[in-house]
Amino acid sequence: MVDIAYDAQDKVLNVDNAIYNYEWFKQQKEDVDALGKKVQTAQLQADSFRVSAGDRKDWTFEDKNEDARLQSIVTGLTNQLTQAVADYNARAKMATRNIFQDGVLPSYIDALTFIKK
Repeated sequence: MVDIAYDAQDKVLNVDNAIYNYEWFKQQKEDVDALGKKVQTAQLQADSFRVSAGDRKDWTFEDKNEDARLQSIVTGLTNQLTQAVADYNARAKMATRNIFQDGVLPSYIDALTFIKK
């Protein structure tokens, strides 16, 4: 039992693992922030199109296709953001990984903070 504990500690608390996990948290947080901005930008574009296109009953076939395309982009980016947040939060809960967070990064990211209400 002592050997198992030592082996586990040796694998978790080595320099390469510490650097990898520290850098992963930093990169993932930046990725989450960037995806959040992309979602906001895509949503603004979709909203702007709807305003400029006027009343939906007057839309052409092309207008409807463009609206669907813009909404698909928003949905796709939102899905990417949700997955990136889930990956971050899952690792932040892992005892063998969360010890490498530096205290500046959040221990949990709420995906709803990025969703326009």
